[in-house]
Amino acid sequence: MHTHFHGYTWTGPTDLLRSADTPRRPDAPGFAASPVPPIHRGDWLLKDPDRIADNHEEAAGAVAWMVTVREALRPRIRYPDRIDQEQRIRNTADSLRGGFDQHWEEFVIGYELLHIAAICCPHRILPHPCPLERAQDAGPGAAPGGDGPVFRVGGAVTIPWYPW
Repeated sequence: MHTHFHGYTWTGPTDLLRSADTPRRPDAPGFAASPVPPIHRGDWLLKDPDRIADNHEEAAGAVAWMVTVREALRPRIRYPDRIDQEQRIRNTADSLRGGFDQHWEEFVIGYELLHIAAICCPHRILPHPCPLERAQDAGPGAAPGGDGPVFRVGGAVTIPWYPW
C-alpha cells in the first residue's frame, strides 16, 4: 500500500486537553469517538473513520488542505502572523513526503486551541490499520476498532504500546 494522508481537525478549550477525564489514549473509554486530539498524533488512525476531515493521495494535497482549514479560521487565530507561513508550508510538505505526521496548533480567541493534523497512512512507526480499510472490513453497522494497539517486533513478539 502506498502512503496516503488523513486529515483531522479539532477546535476546543485547552483545559480539555489537560483533563484526566478526556480520552486521549487508545485504551481510554470513548477514545475512538472522541474528537479530541490523541496524545500521540499517529493514534488519530485509531479513531472512528468519521473523525477524518479529509483524505489525500499526495503530501501537497494534504498541505493545501491544512492551509485551507487554517485560513478559514484565520480571523479567530490570536497571533496569525507569528510563524512564517511559507516556511511552515515547505517544512510540512517535506516532512509529510518523508513519512512524518504533521500538525499545526494555534491559539484562537476564547481560550481555545485549533488543531490541524495530516497523518501518514500506513504509519511508519505505529502498526495501526488504515481507518478507511478498517471501516470497510467491519461491514455495515459494525463498530470499527478492536483490541488495543500493540507494537509488533519481528512478527513474533507483541509488547503493549501503552504500558500505563
